[in-house]
This record gives sequence, C-alpha cells and structure tokens, in this order.
Amino acid sequence: MLFLKINLFLTGLFSLFALPSYGNFILSHIFLILSFYLIIILLLYYHVKKNVIKFQNIDIFIISLAFLYYATTLIGTLNSGQYKGIITSQIFLLVFFLIFIIYKFNFRLINTLLLGFIWSSFITSLYVIFDSFYFYSGNFKSLNERIWPEIFLGKAGEHTLTNISSYGGIIIFRPAGFSWDPGLSITGTVIAFVLIAENIVKIKYKKVFLGLLLIGILLSFSKTSIIALFFYFLLKIFKIDKLVIKFLESNKISFLNIIILLVFLSLFYIGFFIPYDSDVIDLSNARHLKYLTSVFYYPYVDYLLELIFGYGYTGVGVFFNKYVTWLKNENFYFGENLNPESTLTNLFFYGGFIGSLFWIITFLYSFYKGNRAIKIVLLTIILLAFGYSINSIWFNFIYLSLVVQGLRNGKNLH
Repeated sequence: MLFLKINLFLTGLFSLFALPSYGNFILSHIFLILSFYLIIILLLYYHVKKNVIKFQNIDIFIISLAFLYYATTLIGTLNSGQYKGIITSQIFLLVFFLIFIIYKFNFRLINTLLLGFIWSSFITSLYVIFDSFYFYSGNFKSLNERIWPEIFLGKAGEHTLTNISSYGGIIIFRPAGFSWDPGLSITGTVIAFVLIAENIVKIKYKKVFLGLLLIGILLSFSKTSIIALFFYFLLKIFKIDKLVIKFLESNKISFLNIIILLVFLSLFYIGFFIPYDSDVIDLSNARHLKYLTSVFYYPYVDYLLELIFGYGYTGVGVFFNKYVTWLKNENFYFGENLNPESTLTNLFFYGGFIGSLFWIITFLYSFYKGNRAIKIVLLTIILLAFGYSINSIWFNFIYLSLVVQGLRNGKNLH
C-alpha cells in the first residue's frame, strides 16, 4: 500500500512537467502505469480475500460510458487517419480505471494523487519565479533552454522554449514552468489554487501556497489562466456562489447554477460576434474565441461516421481543415495530428456525437451531485478548457476525481 501511495503521489507530482521527456513519454506516464498495475494487484488480492468491490447501477453506467467513449476515439482515429491519438486514448483509459478502482477500493487514495498535483503546481510556480528572474537579469532566455539537453526535449518538438509576447511595444516574457507553453502547466496551477482555496485538498501553510501560486500565474501572463482566476475572485468577493434565487414560494435555485449555464452559452455563441479580420482583431485571439462556435458546422460533415464517431484525440484539425469556412477563407490549416487550442471544443470531436455523451453526462451528473466547491472547480475547468488545449494526465484525473465525488454524493475525498 505504501508503494502505491508513493507512486500516486509521484504521478501527481510530475503531472505538470512536460519536460523532461523522451520521445512522447514523460515522467508522469511512468508513475501512472506503475500505479495502475499496483492498484490492480492490490485489488485482486483484497477482492479475493474480502470481496471488497461491489458495483451499483450508476457505477456500471459510468463504466459503460467510458468504454463507449474510448471505443469512439479509436474509430474516430481511423476516420481522421491521425494515429498519434491512439496513445492518448490509452492514457484516458488508464487514468479512468485508476481513479475508478481507487474510488471503489479506497477513495482516500485519490487525495494522495491530488496532493502530488498540488505540490506539482507549487514547484511550477517557484520555477516560473526563478525563470522570470533569470530572463530579466540579462540572459533573455528561459532556463529550459539551458538545463535540458536535446535528448529530453522530445515532446517539445519544434516549439520554442522561450515564450515572448509584446504588449504596447513592451516585451513580456511568459514563463511556462517545465513546459514550452503556459497552457500545459499554468492552467493546472489555477486548478490547484481553487482546490486549495475551496478546501477540497487540505494542506498546511495554505496562505503561503496560495500566494506563490498566484505569483506564478500572474508572471506567466497566461490570459486564459488569469481570466479564469479573476472570475473565481469575483465569485468569492461578491459571494455569488452563495446566492440563492427563490421562486414559486417554496422552490429555490443556486445562482451558481445560473452562472455556469450563462458562461457556457456565452462561450458557445461568442464566436458568431467575433470577426475573423486582422484589421479588427488579432487573428490568433479571434480563432480562440471562434473555435467552440464552429461546433455548429458539425451536422454538415460529408460522412455520417465522422458525425457519430468523431476524429480521435489528434484528428480534430482534420474537421476544421475540411469544413470550417472562416478558417479556409484565410488559408489557415492545421498540420498533422494538431488540434485547435480549445479542449472544450475538442471534447465534442474526439469521439463524435456518441463519445461526447461521456463528457456531457458526467459533467451534468457531477454538477448535480457535487457541493458548491465542486461546482466552482467545474466552472473553472470550463473557462480554462475554452482557451487552451490541455489533454494531459492531470486534466483527466482532476475531472474524473470530481466525477467520483459526484458518485459519493459530493462527500470530500479526505
């Protein structure tokens, strides 16, 4: 059991580290696989000895949805011909069964995984601070370019390790932690901030952790992350999450429910009002705002199998290249195995109409069963997933941990 706890903690600890990597493998993959096999061994031992696993109807339903989603992503991969997505499909299945087995075996172990994730965010923030100091002290390069040999930059590919933006003629360095893109790491730091602030994960020196995470998020200049965190602060400052609307005398509804519905609908339709015109708006920003709205092109695909089963984990760009006219008109095309930078958009395409039911049903169930803190995390995930592509191990285990809390009727994991 101790070895399992250590591996779960290390899976969380390295989950935000896209570097170092060898080929397409990162450290978190190793500990994920080890944790999976360890939990299987312990499960078999204790189940034979004590018959500890008992399934309820809702458990069987969620497992069936996950299997169906997994199968649709494989068929979708065949639809698109972008076969790198097969690996991501396997990672999803591993994470799902790891979380689900832990939930049935000893749900408190999920807290060990989340605690590792919190420390990963803490280390990422510290590294962002040191990286910023290193850059502005006259080096004008990221530490990642100095400390990682070429052999450990497999997943980075041709990405630059020093992210620089210009705001009003001022050059701004955007440190990304142990990664090449803040979207892969800083988004997780925002989730960690909310998990700590909402006491979903309890730690000592809470204010110290929150302070350092906040500094790391701000120094990254990740627009999506900062907006999501700002939205969270608004909820808490004005106590919007505690407001209740009463109607028909005896009925009431949480204002937080209305907020999440309005946010989702706003994100879904905002693209209709954004011109894809470089004279009006930066085209990169316009694309991010219009990706989700492009779901409305989906019913017009040429082949029914594309609509039903989608395009797999790395084939969403194929859909946009073929059918999304506002991109084609500007001769913008996605390369091989590339997707839009919007997980919220991509979730509708990985497994098509059938596969997307997994995300829709589990989200609604978790939201319905979850307490106020869980709903706030779900709202934060929506905002982050809208603006970034974050199909990482940590995204899957964070989301599935929230689903598990829904299965436990919103009870805490600690």
